[in-house]
Amino acid sequence: MPIPNATGRLVTVQVPGFTRDHHTHAAAPGWLTASFTLSERRQRRIERGGELRALTISDDDDFLIIGFRTACVSVATSVPDALRCRVTSTIPIAAGRGASSAAVVAGIIGARALLDLSLDEAAVAHMACVIDASPSQVHAAIEGHSVATHITCDDD
Repeated sequence: MPIPNATGRLVTVQVPGFTRDHHTHAAAPGWLTASFTLSERRQRRIERGGELRALTISDDDDFLIIGFRTACVSVATSVPDALRCRVTSTIPIAAGRGASSAAVVAGIIGARALLDLSLDEAAVAHMACVIDASPSQVHAAIEGHSVATHITCDDD
């Protein structure tokens, strides 16, 4: 199936995880925020900030892109070459706080919103659990009321 025309659309997704309060060291809410758009260039690119700035993996190995790609493949839609992502997170990576689950869920929900993919919450949860080996954190990310916002940009 061809890629739906999403040029000019910006989708921002926020997905919860956990961090630590610096004063009490208790678990505190953390957020992964990812913005997705299609650029004029035909090159996929991720810009990382916050806790994710230290990642040295390729874009194709990033859980955000893996989630996005899985959502597209599940409905026989091509993954756009012109995909651009900006992602930042307050969730520590490799600390068992749900950073990978949040990235997977954000990628799936971002693809669904940007490309108008027909995926219900059960499909999102199933895909995320297949990708990430932490079903409890996947469900916490989804049930934590992730938010997707569509903003249509008019370049006129």
